[in-house]
Amino acid sequence: MSLLSVTEATENPILYRKMEGNRLFPILNQSSTVRRQDFDKYYRVNGAIYINAVKEITSETSFNDNKTGYIMPVEKSIDIDNMEDIDRAITLLT
Repeated sequence: MSLLSVTEATENPILYRKMEGNRLFPILNQSSTVRRQDFDKYYRVNGAIYINAVKEITSETSFNDNKTGYIMPVEKSIDIDNMEDIDRAITLLT
């Protein structure tokens, strides 16, 4: 049993590209000709909750690969990666 928390992605990865030299390549093998409103939903790992059975953890375990997802509301999920994130967290707490 393993679980991790996720939030709904605000941007769809169908529209993401990687660049090699000046050539663009899609990161997903899906058509981007679909209307944005009809795109599948995607979720991103938010790092708030990781649950794993101790007996299943090895040196090869990646908690980001846990199979069961718990969807957290985006307003309850604050990643602290930079000063702007700290400011946002302080604003939400006050």
